[in-house]
Formats: sequence, C-alpha cells, structure tokens
Amino acid sequence: MLRLCGNLSHGLGLMLRFCLRTFSAMLTPMGLPFEFPEGGPHVSNPIRTPEDVDRLVEVNPEKDLSFVFEGIRKITKILPDTPLIGFAGSPFTLACYMIEGMGSKSFDEPRRFLHEFPEAGDRLINFVAENVGRFLKEQIDAYIAADETLLFSAHSLPQRFVDEGDPYIQQVEMSVAMAAGDREYFLSYQSRTGPVKWVGPNTIVEAKRLLCDSRRKLFVAPLSFVCDNIETLYEIDIDLKEKLGADGLRMRRMPMFNGDPKFAEVLAGIVKRKAGLHDVG
Repeated sequence: MLRLCGNLSHGLGLMLRFCLRTFSAMLTPMGLPFEFPEGGPHVSNPIRTPEDVDRLVEVNPEKDLSFVFEGIRKITKILPDTPLIGFAGSPFTLACYMIEGMGSKSFDEPRRFLHEFPEAGDRLINFVAENVGRFLKEQIDAYIAADETLLFSAHSLPQRFVDEGDPYIQQVEMSVAMAAGDREYFLSYQSRTGPVKWVGPNTIVEAKRLLCDSRRKLFVAPLSFVCDNIETLYEIDIDLKEKLGADGLRMRRMPMFNGDPKFAEVLAGIVKRKAGLHDVG
C-alpha cells in the first residue's frame, strides 16, 4: 500500500506523507477485539443486540491511541514541510464491521440489526461518530503546527436579512464552533455582490489580516459548500490567492465532499430517519 501511494504521489508530481491507520485502532479500545487474519478483518464478538451496544467503552484517544499521535509527531518532525494525508473509517462503515464482524458484499447483519433495532442502531452510529470525532481531532492537534490557523469561510448574507430575523448567521456560528472544537479559529464571509451591506468580515480582508504574520499559515474551510463550484474553484482557489499575492503560498483549502459516497450515506440516513424509514438498504 505504501509503495502504491508513493508511486501515485510521484506520478502526480506531489510530495506527500501517508499516515495509514486501520479501524482496528478504534475497535479494540471500545471492547471489540479486532484481528486481521488471512482472508480479511475479523471481530471475535460482533454486536448482535442492543445490550451489546450499551456495553461499548468510550475511547480515550490520548491514552488508548497514543501510539498513533506519537507516530504523527515523529513523521512531522522528520518531514516538516510535506503534506500529510490521513485515513479514518466513517462511523457507518465502522458500525457495519462491528455488527457483521467481518467484510461482506451485502452486510446482511447490519441491515437486519438496523431494521430490527433502529434506536440501538442510532445509538451505535452516534457512539462511533463521537469517538471517531475525538480521534480525528487528536490527529489534527498532533499534525497541525502552531503557525497554522483555521479560517472558516461561509457564504455571506445581506445584513438586512439578519436584522429581519434570518437565523443563518447564528447557525453558521454554531456549526464552526462544533467543527473547530477547542482549536483556535476565525470566521469570515465570501460571495458578496451588489451595493448593499453584507455580513462580514470579508474573507479576503480577514485572510490578508491573518497572513500579516509572516509565520502564519492558513487552512481555509469553505463552510457553506459541500461540492466544488465557482465559490471554491475560482473565488478561493484563484481570486483569493491572487489577491493575497506571495502570501497565497501559505494558504490551502479544505477539499469538498463532492461525490463522496460516505457523505451521500449520511444525507440518506438523515432523510430516512426523518421519514421514519429504518431499512438502510
């Protein structure tokens, strides 16, 4: 796998660090011993009942998975200027393995479990999501250097809409607080047009302000978009970088979900739950 990744990065003209972590790192501390014998991954005591969900153990990332973060720190120290790509299983994927106990083309056991025990299924996926979220946050904390700053960029809104009671800005502020966790972050707004007052600060102005510190690097997260469009591909990738000049080299943008099937699974799950449909097929 490492050789394949290395060949891919070389062929694309990129220098990348790959930090590969299997989901076994998450399952064992939860109370589901995980093995990888010949033939694929295997959970010796898969989940079969709601009581099995209740017996799962919360993961303490710093204690239970310290070896992962130590590995990231060592790699970052050896190759400080090379981007790192990390991998982690989605909550739904992990939940399926926890129920099925092994790989499967049809995942009949997860289908049965989620149909027969919808409330326990929700508890399981939420439990996994919370634990994976803490795990990923610890990975970010171990990887991002002190001079990297998180800047959220949301689509702006005319100020008069907010004055009239539109909850959009409040929802944006709640979302960025949840996404950032304990990490320092800044929030700005983009895509303003027309001679009216818009909610600010403007993303270009805020990025320039933050990059006045020559030691700072920006990671821009376009909060209002789930797929690439003119606001990401042109407004951030081209226009913002051009307006930043040489400082634009110290900025990178978070990739969009686009056609990620895992994101589609999340959306479908929300719709089905709201519609009262429990069949994940």
